[in-house]
Amino acid sequence: MVPYSTGVYAARSVLLDLGTVEESLDLSVMDENARTNGQVDGVQVAVTAGINAPGMMVNRALLEQAGVEMPDPESWTWDDFAAAAVAVSEATDDGIFGSGSVFTHDSIDLWARQHGQILYTTEGRIGVDVATVQSFFEYSKMLFDTGASPGADALVELTDVGPEQTLMGRGLAAFMLTWSSSLTALSEAADADLEIVKIPGESVEPGAWLQSSQFYTVSAATASPEAAAGFVNFLISDPEAGKLILTDRGVPAVESVRQAILPELSGTAQREVEYISALGEMELKQTWIGPAGSTAVAEITPRHQNTVLFGDATAQEAAQAWHDEAVAAVAG
Repeated sequence: MVPYSTGVYAARSVLLDLGTVEESLDLSVMDENARTNGQVDGVQVAVTAGINAPGMMVNRALLEQAGVEMPDPESWTWDDFAAAAVAVSEATDDGIFGSGSVFTHDSIDLWARQHGQILYTTEGRIGVDVATVQSFFEYSKMLFDTGASPGADALVELTDVGPEQTLMGRGLAAFMLTWSSSLTALSEAADADLEIVKIPGESVEPGAWLQSSQFYTVSAATASPEAAAGFVNFLISDPEAGKLILTDRGVPAVESVRQAILPELSGTAQREVEYISALGEMELKQTWIGPAGSTAVAEITPRHQNTVLFGDATAQEAAQAWHDEAVAAVAG
């Protein structure tokens, strides 16, 4: 089950409270942030099948070609990122950019967390204020105003395209903010040895989180809750099951399983696993299933972000409109 639909089913009370089958399903072995990702109102209704996380893809060969030094990924800031991206764009041929990122709806949650807030509260409300959304829109626009990324038309065209159509996948971008699970596909598309590093700003206040790519759930109407829970337990924590699944559903949320499958993976897939393990050692903010209205909020974001990118609204106007609509969407 995908994360967005899980919140809808949970609201309908059709998913089993997994706290009632703890003897058959041991979630204590799982990364805490991955475990809470399956909670709604503090109730465990889903189990992470695999982890994804926001990360920054890097094409070091393109940086070297541009003569731009890679900032230290353990301490770099968003200002450092912008400066490096602008430098790459200025030092390379037309059509090559420092940033190939399309800052999406998920990026708002990342931005909010780095600013001490969160997109959705545990009560299912909007937890990010207008000022923070405004600064997010302003930063996005600044990237193409300075030439760090392509213009608004190109950015819109690049939204939701496959890896081979992205600037990173075509070897035309030094950086790309995206999901960690994209590393292998982007590397293959670009025919380049890409890396994944921590997102700018993480050393000040972590904003990344462990995102469930998919969930295992159990029907509340099942006649065999313990048996179903035992099967889920096998899927998430047994090394042999891990070797069969590998990273098809994302990186395993149990460290012992991650270590068991490493020898079976390609070099880029190993980097994805190592990146998730490194995040698992950080004190990340918890995440949980978004409220039923979160699907509508995901559609609200690009509409208002595009008004800023195309100059049809100020960042403040768009942020206020986004906030009003988002609050109404989750309240309904």
